[in-house]
Amino acid sequence: MNRTLVILLIFSLFSCRNEMEKNVNWEQNNNNTQIDKLTSELDSIKTELRVSQTRFNTLEHLSTGEFRYIENNESEAYGENYRVEIYFSEIYKSVYITHIKYYGEGRQQISMRTKLNFEKMTGVSSEQTNDLKFNKWNNYNHFELKLGNQIYGIEIVKPDEFIISEY
Repeated sequence: MNRTLVILLIFSLFSCRNEMEKNVNWEQNNNNTQIDKLTSELDSIKTELRVSQTRFNTLEHLSTGEFRYIENNESEAYGENYRVEIYFSEIYKSVYITHIKYYGEGRQQISMRTKLNFEKMTGVSSEQTNDLKFNKWNNYNHFELKLGNQIYGIEIVKPDEFIISEY
């Protein structure tokens, strides 16, 4: 009887030990998975930070237009405005138009950011954009760019639709 009891006790101990090893292995695998996820997320954040730093290192001009109140029952937004961003890369300049919406409690959100295809819309070459400069805002959705002696008026019809006129 004692012998049987000792044998059962030994088997129980080995069984508990095996279960503990399984739990340790499962926890290690789970920890490794979590570490892999965090490493991947950290790499993603590092990449975004590099892109942002590069983008803002080349930011040449930033101008925000007039604020406009929105009277719209379909949206919680109470106002909007546009922002013009001119970036310099090597000898080329790019123009981006950002639409910003304003909500209660001082919250604002970029609803859309669109690249203005200035070269295609005006027929100038990419190299000529080197001399492109922001001139002024005329109202909340109309601004001017200057290229050499030529002034271009850009009307924002929608956040991603523009009309360019030469003055």
